[in-house]
Amino acid sequence: YFISITNSISANPNIFLKDIKLISDNNLKELINLSENPKKYNNSSALIKQIEEAFEDSPDKIAVIHNSNFITNKMLNERSNQLSRLLLGKGVASGDIVTLMPRKSVEMIIAIIGILKTGACYLPIDPNSPDERINYILKDSNSSFLLSSSDIRLDKINIPNKIIIDDLEIYKGDSFNLANHSNSNDPAYVIYTSGTTGVPKGVIVNHKSLTNLCQWHNDFFEVSKNDNVAQYAGFGFDAAVWEIFPYLLNSSPIHIVSDHIRLDVNKLNKYFEKTCISIAFLPTQLCENFLNVKNKSLRVLLTGGDKLNIYKKNNFDLYNNYGPTENCVVSSCYLVDESHNNIPIGKPISNNSTYILEHKSLDLLPVGMPGELCVSGEGVARGYLNNVELTMDKFINNPLNEDERLYRTGDYARWLTDGNMEFLGRKDRQVKINGYRIELGEIENVIKEIREIKNAIVVLNRKQMEIIAYFVSDKEKLDIDYLLRQKLPSYMIPHSFIRIVSIPYKLNGKIDYEKLLLNKNSRIKPQEKPNSKTEKEMLEIWKRLLGREDIGVNDKFFEVGGDSIKTISLSTQIKEHFDITCDVSSIFQYPTIAALSNFINKLDKNDEVVETVVEDNASRLSRLNQRRKRSH
Repeated sequence: YFISITNSISANPNIFLKDIKLISDNNLKELINLSENPKKYNNSSALIKQIEEAFEDSPDKIAVIHNSNFITNKMLNERSNQLSRLLLGKGVASGDIVTLMPRKSVEMIIAIIGILKTGACYLPIDPNSPDERINYILKDSNSSFLLSSSDIRLDKINIPNKIIIDDLEIYKGDSFNLANHSNSNDPAYVIYTSGTTGVPKGVIVNHKSLTNLCQWHNDFFEVSKNDNVAQYAGFGFDAAVWEIFPYLLNSSPIHIVSDHIRLDVNKLNKYFEKTCISIAFLPTQLCENFLNVKNKSLRVLLTGGDKLNIYKKNNFDLYNNYGPTENCVVSSCYLVDESHNNIPIGKPISNNSTYILEHKSLDLLPVGMPGELCVSGEGVARGYLNNVELTMDKFINNPLNEDERLYRTGDYARWLTDGNMEFLGRKDRQVKINGYRIELGEIENVIKEIREIKNAIVVLNRKQMEIIAYFVSDKEKLDIDYLLRQKLPSYMIPHSFIRIVSIPYKLNGKIDYEKLLLNKNSRIKPQEKPNSKTEKEMLEIWKRLLGREDIGVNDKFFEVGGDSIKTISLSTQIKEHFDITCDVSSIFQYPTIAALSNFINKLDKNDEVVETVVEDNASRLSRLNQRRKRSH
């Protein structure tokens, strides 16, 4: 690089610093080869057509299992055809956006395929989202059809057409395949992510991008029909896309993980072993906890969504994955086989390119130099729905390949000498907590909408990975937590709300974050003291776990810094201290120190609160499939 710099200066002594070439032409070619990963796949037809061919190839293979319910490829294809005809009859047309907000179920998969068969794309929404957020997404997407489950309240949801997918009456009529209504360049799905303006933004992903993800996945991980796979991720997040489509294309049985075991790694492990799960995805923080248990069924464990900090050798291969929603879930992948100070995020997946660029000039940067991680290739999304300006800002022409577009992730990374990338952090105010992508600016803007608040700033306490909201208001008692929960999902609610006199600024006009962090947390309600020995001991456990002193016995765990991952640690510490097994569901049921202590006092020391795991039809059918395969 020194020679390249001196050559640039010798050729032009008056050259500006920004114009000096760091990379020679030969090194440039090496970097481009490092950044790109071309491979030929068949992506000329829409993914749904390829899935139909897989169904026809293995009609009796079990496709999806949830609890005791299951469906074969043939049944899935027939019911999705019936649903598709119903939707077309009600006016759904090719190119429309159909919203899907179900409980986890077999019908959830039927609905996805049924929507795609119409030529429309599907928009998944987490049913636990606030009504106001759901209604905003429906209005912004111009979606006029909502498919949901019978136990989800829809009376406050503003949409003209509502269809209940677990109503057996809708699965009637012709069940043979329809004419193909879409091609590889048509949208397959739209997923809304956190946005800086105070409202979420919709990312449009085409069939072509999704097909490439599926073909790379099945090829790279050598997926076979004998694999049993887990569907773990929340339905409204793009990881669920990755857990569903590759396996439908390959006829590998999908086991939908029930909510009541999702956060308990021991129950999850038992479920994996009982149902012979060989491939699974777990969000980063849960994955780190799962690495502490001994699993006998997995051969591949996938993780991603946040920075992986822990590696422990196990019987399975662990892969650390990186990718924004705007690049069809996965951009790069790394096999973790040893401990690192900073576990790499790997190399680009097939037909994707990952470039480390100088964020202003967009010049390629040499190995070892930090820069903005930009992605290009088959995985790049079409753009943001109804937001041309943001699309043009984030999705630009690729300066290294004029035939492609480039997505600017806003992440910083660098190339390592072994050809893998190392993730270094964000260049803006976007953060990831427990795998959720969160724009702090969105939370800020929603807080500022509250009439009694004059100003607000939201920051991340990186030591404890907690969101803190500072606000200026004349009103002393203000339940901001309650007001935010009407508009934001629970994972975006700040752990602490601190009332201050004014936002501190430096002389240069920028916010003085050091002064801001000196402000102590102000409690909205009195701090109730413990009344029993159990409450005192429980309080000390909470203080250590949550890293704060101002906790009362009637404070709710999730309102003083707790989250779904920390419930696992709390459950473990209760077991160690009280010699009682208190599962995660009990913490959700008794969320205060007073309630949890009372619950524990009613138990005998040797009794355990466990949920009996009964082998269901799913596990038996899974093993039956494997025996059937071996017999052939």
